[in-house]
Amino acid sequence: FDNPDKEMLLSFAYDYGKDFEFERSDKGDRTNIDEIEGSFEIDFSYKYPIGEKEKFEFGYDGRFNDSQEDMEFELSGDSENAGWNFSGENNFNYSREIHGFFAEYQLEVNNSLSVKPSFRVEYVDKEINFEIKDTTELLVDSESIYVELLRSDFEKHTEAKEFNFFPDFHFTYNLTDRKSIQFGVS
Repeated sequence: FDNPDKEMLLSFAYDYGKDFEFERSDKGDRTNIDEIEGSFEIDFSYKYPIGEKEKFEFGYDGRFNDSQEDMEFELSGDSENAGWNFSGENNFNYSREIHGFFAEYQLEVNNSLSVKPSFRVEYVDKEINFEIKDTTELLVDSESIYVELLRSDFEKHTEAKEFNFFPDFHFTYNLTDRKSIQFGVS
């Protein structure tokens, strides 16, 4: 820009990970966990000087996260009468998007005092799915509390779509060129 006080920022970030874990115990218990995670971020801001002592900034922040975890397991144990085997699955999926828009005004009242009111609006869209399944082929009796809890097959779905508002007001008082006091209300 011709004016050095003007500033524009645009950034992207992406992260992706995949993990697979396998465990087996001496008793024959086994667990497989397959996990996939991904996130994406985008930021944009623009600062514009209005005058010598005033600045205006606006922008956008986007956060996008996805996570999926699938677990298969087999448990075995002994009761007083006979051994038992149990198998099941836990599946977890999570997705969240946050869209944040903000505006900020800064005024230098004099060399000692400046004020900065700002406002941020966020739209959040998230979805969570959790499912437990008993995949045991035969009905087995078990004294395990864990097995009994997992036997109660269920699916839980949670969804939230909401707007959030964040007003903010800051005062800065410069005691010297190198020291200042800030006060903020959010």
